[in-house]
Amino acid sequence: MIDFASRGSKPVNIMQDSSGDEYKKFIETFEFKNDVEDAPILLDLLNATDVAPNSFTILDMLIATNTDAFLVMHKDKIVYERYWNQTASMRHAIWSCTKSFFALTAAMLAHDGKLDPEKLVEEYIPELKDHEAFEGVTVRHIMDMSIAIDFDESKYGPGTDNANFTFLTGTKGARGAIKEYFKLHPDRTHGDAFEYITPVTETLGWILDSILGGNGKGVEYFQDRIWSKLGQEHDFMVMLTTVYTPTVPRFPLYGGGGAATARDMLRFGQMMLGMGKTADGVQIVPREVVKDILVGGTDKNIEQYENSRECQSYGGNCDMAYRNMFRVYPKLGIFEMSGIHGQIVHVDTKNDYVAVKQSSNSNSTQMFSLEYLAILRSKIGLKESIPELKKSKKSKRSKGSKVAKRGY
Repeated sequence: MIDFASRGSKPVNIMQDSSGDEYKKFIETFEFKNDVEDAPILLDLLNATDVAPNSFTILDMLIATNTDAFLVMHKDKIVYERYWNQTASMRHAIWSCTKSFFALTAAMLAHDGKLDPEKLVEEYIPELKDHEAFEGVTVRHIMDMSIAIDFDESKYGPGTDNANFTFLTGTKGARGAIKEYFKLHPDRTHGDAFEYITPVTETLGWILDSILGGNGKGVEYFQDRIWSKLGQEHDFMVMLTTVYTPTVPRFPLYGGGGAATARDMLRFGQMMLGMGKTADGVQIVPREVVKDILVGGTDKNIEQYENSRECQSYGGNCDMAYRNMFRVYPKLGIFEMSGIHGQIVHVDTKNDYVAVKQSSNSNSTQMFSLEYLAILRSKIGLKESIPELKKSKKSKRSKGSKVAKRGY
């Protein structure tokens, strides 16, 4: 079963295409030297004898990572758009990009005074009062995933936390699963570190529905305040939780059940690049809300990310934050949404750039470093990209591109 956020009746935002094919040639023909540690993996994935062993193009990287759609917008014009195995009108699962939509919804409610991030979760969900894992947990801990629960998102398959929680969702509903499965982490306290855990977003969805008046009201609010205001071409689809008996309640999958076309995701990214303004100049998300995300929230968010397992898998010193379920590079003016199997919306405010990548990787996260590298290198072909990128078309791997244990 599914729920929808309607596109509404607003005229479609007809995004302008850039004239000329210079950038397309760059993406598809410019050869980068094989100077990154993932290059052997890339060449193996391509399994093609016609790829030079010492170089490859961005197009090679897109093909190797099973890309279904890749769109680039620069200065409000689409400079690249290509599809594999789908069309422009087909919705694609966006997985955990869904999280960012509903954390943004929560941030807007907070801006409007309808939600207090500093209040305890139990004040909005009385059923969690006296639950050990939620003792002292604020809504802010949920919105920034700094709640300290014992859950390992990095592992998939039978017997893992992901599989166990999903099974409980089918037998007891998402909210019953939260009550039963959430356990306090033995070594951390709430607010110490960012830890990526999808069921935390299901908890946020529960909070949204509680504030707004019932099951699925968070989706309805997102529809009324954001999706229907963007000039989208298609409705946004949200899967409901899978259940095994008719008596188990179903809820929207706030943590990863979304599906949308690549072009509609690009329109959303364009609005976020515009600090909450639509293409026709209407402020639909308060500027302060977007700015708060762009700067990475507070110094505490930077500290929480530095303390995270994700940052430690990069080797530390990440200069990143996780704010309202967006990954943020505050010094670079970049924030992004991401989801398993290769879903990315990358917004670069300094380069006036938005990229959308939809993919069908056979694994969950292992190809993310190559995907991110493809996005970084795609900026080199922009006529007015930052000088540091222009200087070196070798483009050494950035710290942020190594995501071996990254969750989505």
